[in-house]
Amino acid sequence: MPLATCKLLLHNQSNHKNNLRWQTSLVGRVARQTWPYIGKARTDALCNLSRRDCSLVVRSMTGHWLIGTHAHRLNFPYNDFCRSCRDEEEEESPEHFFCSCPALSNRRLRTLGKPFLNDLSGLSAIPPRKIALFIQSSNWTPF
Repeated sequence: MPLATCKLLLHNQSNHKNNLRWQTSLVGRVARQTWPYIGKARTDALCNLSRRDCSLVVRSMTGHWLIGTHAHRLNFPYNDFCRSCRDEEEEESPEHFFCSCPALSNRRLRTLGKPFLNDLSGLSAIPPRKIALFIQSSNWTPF
């Protein structure tokens, strides 16, 4: 068997094992929804962003930005309710921000192509550049 074929088989097997481990992990609920599999094209698109935009996307897509409950856990000032729609029934969360905030629906439509998403897994098909544009246009400060 040619060496190139061996390398390709090893590479494919490694990718398969890594993706399986990622998908069955018990941690990273938000990250697994927004990044359901490890792939070179999407990873390259993320790495090609500016450092600031890459940080925005990674923090928001992993749920590790200073909003809602996560900010509270870290003893930072936070809102109990959404700062955009001001709905006191809606907890400020990545799910609400990316998927269902009615005040952000026009921005979501312009930058992400849809006014609402069913859940965070809808972000998996959207390029990281567009996600960064949406976060910037929302005027939410994730840091």
